[in-house]
Amino acid sequence: MSAGDSFRRVKFIDSQGDPGRAPALQPQEYRQLISALATAVVPVLERTAAVLKQNGFGEACVELTGGMASLLARHGWQPVEAVLRFQIHETFAVLTSRDPVFWMSAVYCGSKLLAGKPGRLADLDDAAAIEQIAESFVEDSLAVSRSTAARPIVSSAPPAVVLPLTLTRIRPREGCRGWTRDVSELPLPAGLPEREPVEVIASKWSRVRVSDSGGREWELSHWQVDCGAEYAAEGGGLLRESHPTVLAGIRNAAWDLIGDPGFGRERTRNADRVRHWIWILQRNGADISEFNEALADLKQGFRKE
Repeated sequence: MSAGDSFRRVKFIDSQGDPGRAPALQPQEYRQLISALATAVVPVLERTAAVLKQNGFGEACVELTGGMASLLARHGWQPVEAVLRFQIHETFAVLTSRDPVFWMSAVYCGSKLLAGKPGRLADLDDAAAIEQIAESFVEDSLAVSRSTAARPIVSSAPPAVVLPLTLTRIRPREGCRGWTRDVSELPLPAGLPEREPVEVIASKWSRVRVSDSGGREWELSHWQVDCGAEYAAEGGGLLRESHPTVLAGIRNAAWDLIGDPGFGRERTRNADRVRHWIWILQRNGADISEFNEALADLKQGFRKE
């Protein structure tokens, strides 16, 4: 079944025990689909990740966990995050077709969804349908990354200390200290708050095990752990986010954006950016009391303009 047909050729088969619901997958059917995720979907996701990296996405990671295969990619200072998932459903909602493969693509800029598509497949036998879904995902991801909405706003009056515009995220590795972070479509486990200080105690591929301040251990995706970043300075070389030049640049950039008359045109995106900048200052020991009033305005939707 092709990606397009998944929306048109809907076939409903009711179960004997529940006439309004399609019968659940048999164990053998589920095992076959799980195997197909690894052999038919993961290779396509890995090729797709390579294409995104060739087109400016600094990170692109493929994960296979249980009944779900995922590709998560991130691009740019104002994060463009793209996710493509294929998930096997063992049971079905009332009055829905017995198509056990659910797929979804979504591309975000900050907290704003700019492109997204859902669909269902009866199986994973149609390689062309999987390729078509992946190609559409690449097109959407590149279109968002190149759009005006994804570009950082630059004031005509540069700050006294120029913020380095290029960053390299520090990948979580054993011994690194960082903070938890929520990612679109990848929530933190219950009981683990966002921005919780953690230490990475083990890492393998895209999975990390961390210890929180209370000594509890958690297994997370590397996307859920923020170990900071290194910035490419204008004069050359890399500077940690804790470097005074970087912190001064971030502080000036935050005030520059808060005072921008065009702030309200992209309210959510700009508010997220300012909050993130202030959080970088705070976690590196900087005094952020000067931003108290601005943070209160942001919490109220930045009504004072």
